[in-house]
Amino acid sequence: MKQATFVFLLLFAMAFAACGDSTPAPSSIRVELSEWTVSPDVTTVAAGSVSFTASNAGRTDHELVVLKTDRAPDKLVSDSARVDEAASGTVVGEIEEGLAVGGSRTASFDLQPGKYVLFCNLLGHYDAGMSVALTVR
Repeated sequence: MKQATFVFLLLFAMAFAACGDSTPAPSSIRVELSEWTVSPDVTTVAAGSVSFTASNAGRTDHELVVLKTDRAPDKLVSDSARVDEAASGTVVGEIEEGLAVGGSRTASFDLQPGKYVLFCNLLGHYDAGMSVALTVR
Protein backbone atom coordinates (compact mmCIF):
# COMPACT_ATOMS: atom_id res chain seq x y z
CA MET A 1 0.00 0.00 0.00
CA LYS A 2 2.83 2.40 0.77
CA GLN A 3 4.33 1.82 -2.69
CA ALA A 4 1.00 2.62 -4.40
CA THR A 5 0.69 5.85 -2.41
CA PHE A 6 4.25 6.82 -3.31
CA VAL A 7 3.63 6.16 -7.02
CA PHE A 8 0.41 8.19 -6.91
CA LEU A 9 2.14 11.13 -5.20
CA LEU A 10 5.04 10.95 -7.66
CA LEU A 11 2.67 10.99 -10.66
CA PHE A 12 0.70 13.86 -9.14
CA ALA A 13 3.87 15.89 -8.58
CA MET A 14 5.04 15.23 -12.15
CA ALA A 15 1.68 16.31 -13.57
CA PHE A 16 1.69 19.47 -11.47
CA ALA A 17 5.25 20.34 -12.51
CA ALA A 18 4.36 19.84 -16.19
CA CYS A 19 1.75 22.56 -15.89
CA GLY A 20 4.52 25.12 -15.41
CA ASP A 21 3.81 28.61 -14.19
CA SER A 22 0.05 28.84 -13.77
CA THR A 23 0.12 32.63 -13.43
CA PRO A 24 -1.87 33.98 -16.38
CA ALA A 25 -0.10 36.41 -18.68
CA PRO A 26 -1.70 39.87 -18.81
CA SER A 27 -3.85 40.92 -21.75
CA SER A 28 -2.78 44.56 -21.64
CA ILE A 29 0.55 46.28 -21.96
CA ARG A 30 1.81 49.81 -21.40
CA VAL A 31 4.60 50.92 -23.72
CA GLU A 32 6.68 54.05 -23.19
CA LEU A 33 8.45 55.46 -26.24
CA SER A 34 11.34 57.89 -26.01
CA GLU A 35 14.72 58.54 -27.58
CA TRP A 36 15.74 55.79 -28.44
CA THR A 37 13.88 53.11 -26.54
CA VAL A 38 10.66 51.13 -26.58
CA SER A 39 9.91 50.18 -22.96
CA PRO A 40 6.95 47.86 -22.31
CA ASP A 41 5.87 47.18 -18.73
CA VAL A 42 5.70 43.44 -19.56
CA THR A 43 7.33 41.34 -22.27
CA THR A 44 4.89 38.40 -22.20
CA VAL A 45 1.14 38.65 -22.74
CA ALA A 46 -1.75 36.23 -23.20
CA ALA A 47 -2.96 35.45 -26.71
CA GLY A 48 -6.19 37.07 -27.85
CA SER A 49 -7.22 40.69 -27.77
CA VAL A 50 -4.31 42.65 -26.27
CA SER A 51 -4.73 46.28 -25.30
CA PHE A 52 -1.67 48.49 -25.92
CA THR A 53 -1.38 51.88 -24.25
CA ALA A 54 1.49 53.70 -25.94
CA SER A 55 2.79 56.94 -24.51
CA ASN A 56 5.42 59.27 -25.92
CA ALA A 57 7.80 60.41 -23.19
CA GLY A 58 10.32 61.65 -25.75
CA ARG A 59 11.18 64.95 -27.38
CA THR A 60 10.08 63.93 -30.90
CA ASP A 61 7.11 62.14 -32.46
CA HIS A 62 7.04 58.33 -32.35
CA GLU A 63 4.81 55.45 -33.41
CA LEU A 64 4.34 51.88 -32.25
CA VAL A 65 4.34 48.99 -34.73
CA VAL A 66 3.40 45.46 -33.57
CA LEU A 67 5.06 42.92 -35.89
CA LYS A 68 4.69 39.12 -35.72
CA THR A 69 8.09 37.68 -36.65
CA ASP A 70 10.67 35.07 -35.76
CA ARG A 71 13.42 37.67 -36.21
CA ALA A 72 15.25 39.19 -33.24
CA PRO A 73 14.39 42.84 -32.52
CA ASP A 74 17.71 44.03 -33.97
CA LYS A 75 17.51 41.78 -37.06
CA LEU A 76 14.52 43.23 -38.94
CA VAL A 77 15.05 44.10 -42.61
CA SER A 78 16.03 47.78 -42.65
CA ASP A 79 17.65 50.19 -45.10
CA SER A 80 18.95 52.44 -42.27
CA ALA A 81 15.94 54.70 -42.73
CA ARG A 82 12.95 52.44 -42.08
CA VAL A 83 12.07 48.79 -41.53
CA ASP A 84 10.70 46.92 -44.53
CA GLU A 85 7.71 45.65 -42.59
CA ALA A 86 6.52 43.15 -45.23
CA ALA A 87 9.99 41.58 -45.53
CA SER A 88 10.39 41.40 -41.73
CA GLY A 89 7.13 39.74 -40.72
CA THR A 90 3.43 40.48 -40.47
CA VAL A 91 2.16 43.77 -39.06
CA VAL A 92 -0.78 43.07 -36.75
CA GLY A 93 -1.26 46.65 -35.61
CA GLU A 94 0.10 50.16 -35.42
CA ILE A 95 -0.47 53.20 -33.25
CA GLU A 96 0.53 56.17 -35.35
CA GLU A 97 -1.86 58.93 -34.41
CA GLY A 98 -1.81 60.55 -31.00
CA LEU A 99 1.85 59.90 -30.29
CA ALA A 100 3.19 63.39 -30.69
CA VAL A 101 5.40 64.58 -27.82
CA GLY A 102 3.52 63.94 -24.57
CA GLY A 103 0.74 62.04 -26.34
CA SER A 104 -0.82 58.72 -25.44
CA ARG A 105 -3.17 56.37 -27.22
CA THR A 106 -4.72 52.96 -26.56
CA ALA A 107 -5.58 50.37 -29.21
CA SER A 108 -6.33 46.65 -29.12
CA PHE A 109 -5.02 44.03 -31.53
CA ASP A 110 -5.71 40.30 -31.85
CA LEU A 111 -2.43 38.46 -31.16
CA GLN A 112 -1.84 34.77 -31.80
CA PRO A 113 0.78 32.85 -29.78
CA GLY A 114 4.31 33.49 -31.02
CA LYS A 115 7.12 36.02 -31.18
CA TYR A 116 6.63 39.71 -31.91
CA VAL A 117 8.72 42.85 -32.12
CA LEU A 118 7.47 46.25 -30.98
CA PHE A 119 9.25 49.11 -32.73
CA CYS A 120 9.09 52.67 -34.00
CA ASN A 121 9.33 52.92 -37.79
CA LEU A 122 9.72 56.67 -38.18
CA LEU A 123 12.74 57.75 -40.19
CA GLY A 124 15.90 56.40 -38.48
CA HIS A 125 14.23 55.49 -35.19
CA TYR A 126 14.52 51.69 -35.55
CA ASP A 127 18.21 51.90 -36.40
CA ALA A 128 18.71 54.17 -33.38
CA GLY A 129 17.55 51.25 -31.18
CA MET A 130 13.79 51.59 -30.87
CA SER A 131 12.74 47.92 -30.79
CA VAL A 132 11.98 45.24 -28.22
CA ALA A 133 10.79 41.60 -28.21
CA LEU A 134 7.32 40.55 -27.08
CA THR A 135 6.19 36.96 -26.45
CA VAL A 136 2.54 35.95 -26.76
CA ARG A 137 1.44 32.73 -25.04
